[in-house]
Amino acid sequence: MKLIKVEGKKDILKISNGFFFENTKEVREGLILDGYFKKWDSVNENGASYAKDSYDKFINHYFVRNKLNVPINLMHGSGFGDLAGKIVNMKKDTYGIFIQALISRHAVHFENIKGLIEDGILQGFSDEGFATDFELIKNENNEVTHVNILEAILTKVSLVDIPAEGSAQFQIANATNFIGFEDLNKKDKKTKDGEKKNSLSRLLKS
Repeated sequence: MKLIKVEGKKDILKISNGFFFENTKEVREGLILDGYFKKWDSVNENGASYAKDSYDKFINHYFVRNKLNVPINLMHGSGFGDLAGKIVNMKKDTYGIFIQALISRHAVHFENIKGLIEDGILQGFSDEGFATDFELIKNENNEVTHVNILEAILTKVSLVDIPAEGSAQFQIANATNFIGFEDLNKKDKKTKDGEKKNSLSRLLKS
Protein backbone atom coordinates (compact mmCIF):
# COMPACT_ATOMS: atom_id res chain seq x y z
CA MET A 1 0.00 0.00 0.00
CA LYS A 2 1.25 3.47 -0.91
CA LEU A 3 0.29 5.90 1.84
CA ILE A 4 -1.34 9.13 0.67
CA LYS A 5 -3.06 11.22 3.29
CA VAL A 6 -5.80 13.52 2.03
CA GLU A 7 -6.62 16.49 4.24
CA GLY A 8 -10.07 18.04 4.52
CA LYS A 9 -13.60 17.06 5.41
CA LYS A 10 -14.62 13.48 4.71
CA ASP A 11 -18.03 12.26 3.70
CA ILE A 12 -19.07 9.34 5.87
CA LEU A 13 -20.91 6.54 4.13
CA LYS A 14 -22.89 4.38 6.54
CA ILE A 15 -23.79 0.90 5.36
CA SER A 16 -25.75 -1.21 7.81
CA ASN A 17 -24.80 -4.60 6.39
CA GLY A 18 -21.46 -3.81 4.79
CA PHE A 19 -21.06 -3.71 1.04
CA PHE A 20 -22.31 -6.47 -1.15
CA PHE A 21 -22.67 -7.16 -4.83
CA GLU A 22 -22.91 -10.34 -6.81
CA ASN A 23 -23.39 -11.85 -10.24
CA THR A 24 -24.43 -15.35 -9.22
CA LYS A 25 -25.82 -16.28 -12.64
CA GLU A 26 -22.61 -15.38 -14.42
CA VAL A 27 -20.88 -18.76 -14.48
CA ARG A 28 -18.54 -19.29 -17.39
CA GLU A 29 -15.80 -21.72 -18.21
CA GLY A 30 -12.85 -21.00 -16.01
CA LEU A 31 -11.58 -21.51 -12.51
CA ILE A 32 -13.49 -20.27 -9.44
CA LEU A 33 -11.44 -19.39 -6.35
CA ASP A 34 -12.91 -18.29 -3.06
CA GLY A 35 -11.52 -16.97 0.19
CA TYR A 36 -10.83 -13.82 2.18
CA PHE A 37 -8.46 -11.23 0.75
CA LYS A 38 -8.78 -9.03 3.84
CA LYS A 39 -9.13 -9.96 7.51
CA TRP A 40 -9.98 -7.46 10.23
CA ASP A 41 -8.31 -7.14 13.62
CA SER A 42 -4.89 -8.24 12.40
CA VAL A 43 -1.63 -6.57 11.40
CA ASN A 44 -0.21 -7.91 8.14
CA GLU A 45 3.44 -8.46 7.30
CA ASN A 46 3.62 -4.99 5.75
CA GLY A 47 2.86 -3.52 9.17
CA ALA A 48 -0.68 -2.43 8.38
CA SER A 49 -4.14 -3.11 9.75
CA TYR A 50 -7.46 -2.06 8.20
CA ALA A 51 -10.56 -0.47 9.66
CA LYS A 52 -13.70 -2.45 8.88
CA ASP A 53 -15.11 0.37 6.73
CA SER A 54 -11.81 1.25 5.01
CA TYR A 55 -12.92 0.13 1.54
CA ASP A 56 -16.67 0.86 1.84
CA LYS A 57 -16.75 4.34 0.35
CA PHE A 58 -14.59 3.60 -2.69
CA ILE A 59 -16.09 0.22 -3.59
CA ASN A 60 -19.62 1.64 -3.45
CA HIS A 61 -18.70 4.91 -5.17
CA TYR A 62 -16.68 3.35 -7.99
CA PHE A 63 -17.32 -0.34 -8.60
CA VAL A 64 -20.91 -0.69 -7.42
CA ARG A 65 -22.22 2.63 -8.74
CA ASN A 66 -20.57 2.23 -12.15
CA LYS A 67 -21.25 -1.52 -12.36
CA LEU A 68 -17.57 -2.26 -12.96
CA ASN A 69 -15.72 -5.44 -12.12
CA VAL A 70 -12.83 -5.64 -9.69
CA PRO A 71 -9.97 -7.19 -11.70
CA ILE A 72 -7.83 -10.11 -10.61
CA ASN A 73 -4.24 -10.18 -11.81
CA LEU A 74 -0.98 -12.02 -11.26
CA MET A 75 1.67 -11.01 -8.75
CA HIS A 76 0.60 -7.33 -8.83
CA GLY A 77 1.56 -7.09 -12.49
CA SER A 78 0.06 -4.44 -14.75
CA GLY A 79 0.53 -5.83 -18.26
CA PHE A 80 -1.96 -7.58 -20.52
CA GLY A 81 -0.36 -10.94 -19.75
CA ASP A 82 -0.92 -10.34 -16.03
CA LEU A 83 -4.71 -10.16 -16.37
CA ALA A 84 -6.21 -13.26 -14.79
CA GLY A 85 -9.92 -12.66 -14.11
CA LYS A 86 -12.36 -10.72 -11.98
CA ILE A 87 -14.27 -10.83 -8.73
CA VAL A 88 -17.80 -12.11 -9.35
CA ASN A 89 -18.99 -12.10 -5.72
CA MET A 90 -17.85 -9.96 -2.83
CA LYS A 91 -19.11 -9.58 0.71
CA LYS A 92 -17.85 -7.78 3.79
CA ASP A 93 -18.65 -9.50 7.07
CA THR A 94 -17.43 -9.44 10.66
CA TYR A 95 -14.33 -11.44 9.73
CA GLY A 96 -13.14 -9.56 6.65
CA ILE A 97 -13.83 -9.32 2.92
CA PHE A 98 -14.80 -12.62 1.32
CA ILE A 99 -14.70 -13.00 -2.47
CA GLN A 100 -15.31 -15.51 -5.21
CA ALA A 101 -13.05 -14.88 -8.19
CA LEU A 102 -13.40 -16.15 -11.75
CA ILE A 103 -10.05 -16.93 -13.37
CA SER A 104 -10.89 -16.54 -17.05
CA ARG A 105 -10.09 -19.30 -19.52
CA HIS A 106 -9.07 -16.43 -21.85
CA ALA A 107 -6.24 -15.35 -19.53
CA VAL A 108 -2.89 -15.61 -21.33
CA HIS A 109 -1.44 -17.87 -18.64
CA PHE A 110 -4.63 -19.75 -17.68
CA GLU A 111 -3.11 -23.25 -17.78
CA ASN A 112 -0.03 -22.07 -15.91
CA ILE A 113 -2.20 -20.41 -13.26
CA LYS A 114 -4.11 -23.64 -12.71
CA GLY A 115 -0.91 -25.63 -12.40
CA LEU A 116 0.75 -23.18 -10.01
CA ILE A 117 -2.34 -23.24 -7.78
CA GLU A 118 -2.52 -27.04 -7.83
CA ASP A 119 1.19 -27.21 -6.92
CA GLY A 120 0.71 -24.78 -4.01
CA ILE A 121 2.89 -22.05 -5.51
CA LEU A 122 0.21 -19.41 -5.98
CA GLN A 123 -1.24 -19.50 -2.48
CA GLY A 124 -3.33 -16.44 -1.69
CA PHE A 125 -5.00 -13.14 -2.49
CA SER A 126 -3.35 -9.76 -2.08
CA ASP A 127 -5.12 -6.42 -2.45
CA GLU A 128 -3.58 -3.43 -4.18
CA GLY A 129 -4.47 0.23 -3.89
CA PHE A 130 -3.81 3.43 -1.98
CA ALA A 131 -4.50 4.52 1.57
CA THR A 132 -6.16 7.94 1.59
CA ASP A 133 -6.51 8.22 5.36
CA PHE A 134 -4.58 6.46 8.09
CA GLU A 135 -3.32 6.71 11.64
CA LEU A 136 -0.08 5.67 13.28
CA ILE A 137 -0.54 3.27 16.19
CA LYS A 138 1.96 3.69 19.00
CA ASN A 139 2.81 1.60 22.05
CA GLU A 140 3.20 2.75 25.66
CA ASN A 141 6.75 3.93 24.83
CA ASN A 142 5.38 6.20 22.09
CA GLU A 143 6.96 3.99 19.43
CA VAL A 144 5.06 3.41 16.18
CA THR A 145 4.02 -0.25 15.98
CA HIS A 146 1.97 -0.23 12.77
CA VAL A 147 -0.24 1.81 10.46
CA ASN A 148 -4.02 1.53 10.71
CA ILE A 149 -5.69 2.21 7.34
CA LEU A 150 -8.90 4.19 7.86
CA GLU A 151 -9.88 4.72 4.23
CA ALA A 152 -8.47 3.22 1.04
CA ILE A 153 -8.86 2.88 -2.72
CA LEU A 154 -8.96 -0.67 -4.09
CA THR A 155 -7.51 -0.99 -7.61
CA LYS A 156 -7.20 -4.76 -7.96
CA VAL A 157 -6.68 -8.05 -6.16
CA SER A 158 -3.76 -10.27 -7.12
CA LEU A 159 -2.99 -13.97 -7.00
CA VAL A 160 0.36 -14.16 -5.21
CA ASP A 161 2.86 -16.68 -3.91
CA ILE A 162 3.35 -15.04 -0.49
CA PRO A 163 0.34 -12.97 0.69
CA ALA A 164 1.07 -10.18 3.18
CA GLU A 165 -1.83 -11.57 5.20
CA GLY A 166 -1.02 -15.22 5.77
CA SER A 167 -4.70 -16.02 6.30
CA ALA A 168 -5.68 -14.59 2.88
CA GLN A 169 -5.51 -18.01 1.25
CA PHE A 170 -7.97 -19.22 -1.37
CA GLN A 171 -9.44 -22.55 -2.32
CA ILE A 172 -10.69 -23.90 -5.62
CA ALA A 173 -14.48 -24.00 -5.88
CA ASN A 174 -15.90 -26.14 -8.68
CA ALA A 175 -17.59 -23.79 -11.15
CA THR A 176 -20.45 -26.25 -11.64
CA ASN A 177 -21.24 -25.94 -7.92
CA PHE A 178 -20.92 -22.13 -7.93
CA ILE A 179 -22.87 -20.57 -5.09
CA GLY A 180 -24.20 -17.09 -4.48
CA PHE A 181 -24.21 -15.27 -1.19
CA GLU A 182 -27.81 -16.17 -0.52
CA ASP A 183 -26.42 -19.66 0.12
CA LEU A 184 -23.26 -18.80 2.04
CA ASN A 185 -24.82 -18.42 5.46
CA LYS A 186 -27.23 -21.32 5.20
CA LYS A 187 -26.62 -24.62 6.91
CA ASP A 188 -24.33 -27.06 5.13
CA LYS A 189 -26.05 -28.68 2.21
CA LYS A 190 -25.28 -32.11 0.83
CA THR A 191 -23.95 -32.28 -2.69
CA LYS A 192 -24.67 -35.08 -5.13
CA ASP A 193 -21.83 -37.14 -3.71
CA GLY A 194 -23.18 -36.74 -0.18
CA GLU A 195 -20.41 -34.44 1.03
CA LYS A 196 -21.52 -31.42 3.03
CA LYS A 197 -20.17 -28.17 1.65
CA ASN A 198 -20.46 -24.55 2.67
CA SER A 199 -17.59 -22.32 1.60
CA LEU A 200 -18.09 -19.60 4.17
CA SER A 201 -18.52 -21.84 7.22
CA ARG A 202 -15.56 -23.95 6.15
CA LEU A 203 -13.32 -20.90 5.85
CA LEU A 204 -14.45 -19.41 9.15
CA LYS A 205 -13.40 -22.55 10.99
CA SER A 206 -9.83 -22.30 9.67
